[in-house]
Amino acid sequence: AIKAPDRPEPIPPRGGEMAVNRVDGSPSSSLEPAGAESASTSSTERSDKALLSSRGQQNQHHQRRHQGSSSSSDDASSSSSSSSCFGRTFQSLSRRCEMTALAFLFGLPTGASEPILNCFYGKRTSEEGVELETKTQIVLQLGRLLSKEKNFNLVDLMRKDLARGRKWFERLLRRPKHRDVRSEDVSFPAAPGVAAPNQRWIGARIYTPKELADAGVPLPVLVYYHGGGWVIGNLNTVEGFLTHLCHWAKCVVVSVDYRLAPENPHPAATEDALSSFRWVAESCAARGWDPARIAVGGDSAGGSISAALCQRLLAEKAPVQPCLQVLLFPSVYLGPRNPAYKSIEEFGRDDFYTLPFKAMLYFRECYVGQSADGTDVGLSPVLAPDASLKGLPPAYFGLCHFDVLRDEGRDYARRLRENGVSVCVEEWRAHHGVTYLYGRMAYARECLKGVATHLRSQLYPSKL
Repeated sequence: AIKAPDRPEPIPPRGGEMAVNRVDGSPSSSLEPAGAESASTSSTERSDKALLSSRGQQNQHHQRRHQGSSSSSDDASSSSSSSSCFGRTFQSLSRRCEMTALAFLFGLPTGASEPILNCFYGKRTSEEGVELETKTQIVLQLGRLLSKEKNFNLVDLMRKDLARGRKWFERLLRRPKHRDVRSEDVSFPAAPGVAAPNQRWIGARIYTPKELADAGVPLPVLVYYHGGGWVIGNLNTVEGFLTHLCHWAKCVVVSVDYRLAPENPHPAATEDALSSFRWVAESCAARGWDPARIAVGGDSAGGSISAALCQRLLAEKAPVQPCLQVLLFPSVYLGPRNPAYKSIEEFGRDDFYTLPFKAMLYFRECYVGQSADGTDVGLSPVLAPDASLKGLPPAYFGLCHFDVLRDEGRDYARRLRENGVSVCVEEWRAHHGVTYLYGRMAYARECLKGVATHLRSQLYPSKL
């Protein structure tokens, strides 16, 4: 049955059919299996280079001519400079007026703002016929205008000064935590692994609902890995997001501060994820957590880490296994371009939808390196053989329809279902990372509440 995204269904029992909540009310189309044909690899690589051709450097200003130059040349140069300055001023003024109008539209009810938005901008519709949510389109349009006004591009900033890029990203996403949630910063020793043979310490932040802090009963836990392309993001960028999820789902959340690339490329993040899960499992008795109800989850790059972690724990036959994997708009494929994943071409050509192909390639370069092909299952969980998927915990997918990662997320959900894993997919009419806007957009808030509803239904088989 096809259901709307704002009224999610609980996750079916292990081994059941996959429940798919589609945003357009139509049955989902079949997906091609992962893996690109070798014949198309060279053409897609050339396409990558064409898409990612960097901007040419700005032309340097010519020095003034000697005083011996004719007065007519000076007058022409002065006139051209004045005209260029006037043009830039007019464009800036026009953008500011447009941003003011969009901000006004954003404050109106959707029923009032939608016809006005459609009149001036038209309704953005995907190739599958799905319409972008109205307030989401306004926010994205505002973001594009603001970037042009400030002449700002995050990828360019990170290439020049990664530390500044990370600070900017933190300021953009950091939100106040929920007032009914307690937080505690902890650190624990990391088990020696491939990426770090010497002993290290991993930081984490634990969130607990105040109403359950002294309940005296074992509490379920969600171990969470933040997004940011394995390069940016930290505990602060997801604090507001996770404290609301913690409050709504009524569970403990352990947010892990795993190592970032390019200082620590693959498999550093996965090794830290494995160490953090083991620490949570070993700390259950001391902290009053239930080892039978430990879920793992993450968004974007964190979703990739979570998927790879579940496969590794199953392969190692760990004594404690996750009871659920929560994968929010996950990146599960870092291999060569796959023509079956058409969402990359549709939504990755510019920065309107927040995750352009240029950014994806930069993150991949930092995390994987230029020499690796990205087909290792630790990097591309969707490529794991069937034997590695059978027996995985139930999976919840929160996908964004207008997202370059949409099709690979659909493909991984399909492969899990075909191997007997209980899967629930919810696809939102929005862009990559929409749930981070929970504090500003009613639609984003409902998306995040849908995640909490699924999480709570799996962690609490009976109502609290």
